Amino acid sequence: MGEDFKKICALLLICTLCALFAKPVTAASAADVSAWWDGQWYGWYNFPEAEGYHADEQGITRDCAVFLDMNGETGTLYIWDDYNDLGYAEVVLDTEDGAGPLGRLVAADGTLFGYEVAEEAWYIDPVESGFEDTFYLTAFAENPYNAADYVFFELVLRPWGVLWDDVREDNKPVSYEWYKERIEIRDSMLEALSEAAMGGDNHPVFVPDALPRRAYEPNAHTHVAAGLTGEINIEDKFFMRYPHNAFTVSEEFENALDANNGTVRITYYPQNEDDYHAGLTFSLDYHKGAPEYSTAELNVAGFDAVRVSYRDPDYDSYYESIYFIHFGGEGYYGAIVTCSSEFDLESTHSPEVQSVLDSIRVAP
Repeated sequence: MGEDFKKICALLLICTLCALFAKPVTAASAADVSAWWDGQWYGWYNFPEAEGYHADEQGITRDCAVFLDMNGETGTLYIWDDYNDLGYAEVVLDTEDGAGPLGRLVAADGTLFGYEVAEEAWYIDPVESGFEDTFYLTAFAENPYNAADYVFFELVLRPWGVLWDDVREDNKPVSYEWYKERIEIRDSMLEALSEAAMGGDNHPVFVPDALPRRAYEPNAHTHVAAGLTGEINIEDKFFMRYPHNAFTVSEEFENALDANNGTVRITYYPQNEDDYHAGLTFSLDYHKGAPEYSTAELNVAGFDAVRVSYRDPDYDSYYESIYFIHFGGEGYYGAIVTCSSEFDLESTHSPEVQSVLDSIRVAP
């Protein structure tokens, strides 16, 4: 493409960013930047300029779902819409060159919208969206063997569960009303899509085969740094805004993990009564034959709990303890907390982990 087109693309990016969002970005409250990126995202994509393969889709906005599977400083971005696997991108988290405390994701490899993702071809910096809990990507991709086959694409996403009410109508997801209904009943993204396609259309639900297993975990909100303390308000929207400012990282706990040469990933899943009992029954039965399987009844933060521990039979270096914590009362009945490690099973239920779980408080 010529220099004039590239200048137009740059101008479009600046104009769109100015018009799309007006609220300034605030500093992240979570110390672990990777945890902000990790998880379920929802939004829309568009091809403002397209020739060749996507020419018929130029100017059409479609909702899309994204699962960002972060593993420290590297990760994989999976993206799909109602009918198509839109590809994936291997990404690297750059915490030094980003404009803000959340760093930026830099493209490394993959195939996105049918075009190969070249190393450092684009990056995503949340500060450039001009808004909290949002990332905006605009990039150019072309067929290396046919210069007449190219797209200039936009991708705007927010974490699943975050509202878009502060955004102009023409910059919200197409199926925003459907989205609000799903998050109101606290469905996770994969739960919502298992019931109905985006917008509730009556056609088979499409989900990419390549999604990792953890993408299907209900109401998953992951914090890679395990030293999380604070109150869990089970009456409010527990799907939380990212980064979740109700938690702070305990330096003492991180030091304890470092001394043990291990990192534990702790993930919280709020549960209603039916889901809680179904999850407990399923876990007790499903993991029974796994290596190093064990169960224990214990007290966590003053609540009755059951712990299921095992080593994943498909991955020799994946260990997990699942805590089923019973809150009781109205609202959320309980929580499922998974503690996983790539080092050993003991680290998933160590005294340090127990101290973190004991810090859980249910807000009145």
